[in-house]
Amino acid sequence: MRSAIAAIMTVLVGLLAGCGTVDAALRQDFAVVIFKQNANVNELLQVRHACAHLPGAVLQAPPSGQDPLTAIYALRYDTSTATPADIAALHSCLQRFKSVAGVEFQNQQPGGPGNTSDGS
Repeated sequence: MRSAIAAIMTVLVGLLAGCGTVDAALRQDFAVVIFKQNANVNELLQVRHACAHLPGAVLQAPPSGQDPLTAIYALRYDTSTATPADIAALHSCLQRFKSVAGVEFQNQQPGGPGNTSDGS
């Protein structure tokens, strides 16, 4: 009887651990660039071009149908597979531009709202 209970407990612990692994695999992390109020579209495009090819920080396509005035708020990088060195390289690239106010890091968990923290 004890071995059966131990076996069931082992399976349950394995299942619970597996759920955490699945959630971690499905989680998406993003770095959202925050621009200063006086930034213009040309500055956004310069930042977009200069920091587009960094490892671990995949530049996201801008939302379709967005006008240039609101595009300022649409510069996002998928950092789900980024290492700390990748994040540092992205931050370093973004800091070269006076129009960048900072970076906000967002975690989107499956089935829940995103958590945000200011990374500037």
